[in-house]
Formats: sequence, structure tokens, C-alpha cells
Amino acid sequence: GNNRAEAFIYGEGNTSGQFQVGAHNLAQVKTGGESSGNMAFQYQGENEISIPFGEESLEFEVPGEISIHNVAYAFQNGSDNGSLQIQFGAFNRSKVVQDGDDNGALTVQYGMTNEAYILQPGDDNIGMIKQFGFCNDGLIYQEGSENFSDIMQIGGGNDATIKQFGDSGSGVVSQSGIANSSLILQY
Repeated sequence: GNNRAEAFIYGEGNTSGQFQVGAHNLAQVKTGGESSGNMAFQYQGENEISIPFGEESLEFEVPGEISIHNVAYAFQNGSDNGSLQIQFGAFNRSKVVQDGDDNGALTVQYGMTNEAYILQPGDDNIGMIKQFGFCNDGLIYQEGSENFSDIMQIGGGNDATIKQFGDSGSGVVSQSGIANSSLILQY
């Protein structure tokens, strides 16, 4: 725990992967200028990791403790960028900011009292949040045309908010459990 990983990416077609196990970790990816076609992958959580690799998968185990209070940030400028963040445990925070067109972000969180934020100013962007557990918050904010948002929450006491400013946007919230709330605003 208590680790800090930072990656700064300039140019096109780059991939950054960050894997952290334990508590109080920070993972941060930033792209500079008008970068395009870059992918940020951030994993914070369980110590048994399986990564698909062709028809096989790479599996390994790293020593670690329970995963809590982790923070994952991805800041991407430009177009055609992707971000995938996966977090296990409790009290984790994920934030993705993609400034440009044709970007995609997926945040997956397992546990409770986690927060996921996706902000996408630009056109033709896709933002998705999948949360499994209790008392989680998910927010997607998109400003531009023809954007798509999807928040799925399974568990109780979750809160989902989608805010879309622009034309031809599509927002979907699906929740399973009790005491959940959702709000979709489209202007």
C-alpha cells in the first residue's frame, strides 16, 4: 500500500498499465497536447490477477492486503483515446477526464462506498460505469453531440447521475437492488 504511480504520455498509439494492490494507492495517467489513440489501464485491488492474452490468460499473484482508499485518475486530451479502470474494495475513487472527440471510458468497481466520475467534453464519446456493491456513486458528465452514457449498479443504496449537454445524446441507467436513486439530465 501507499504507492504512487504516474505516467505521462505524449504522442499517438501509446498504452499505459498500472497495477496496485493494497490500500492508499494513487494511480495517475496524463496525456499531453492533442494526443490520440492512447489507452490507459489502471487496476487497484485483489492480489490475484488474470489478464486475457489471446486464447490464454496471464495469471499471477502478488502479496498485498485489503484494497481500500485507492485513487485512480486518467486525464486524456485529444481524440480516439481509451480508459479502463478497475477497482476492488471500499472507499475508492476513480476519475476520468477525456477532452476531445471519439473517446471511450469504462470504470468498473466492486465493493462499497466507491465513487466513479467520467467527464467528457467533446462529441461522439462513450462513458460507462459498472458498480457492484453498496452505497456507490456514479456520475457521467458529457458536453457535446452524439454522446452515449451507461451506468449499471447492482446492490443497494447506490446513486447514479448522467448529465448530457448537447444534441442527440443517449443516457441509460440500470439498477438492481433496494434504496437506489438515479437522475438523467439532458439539455
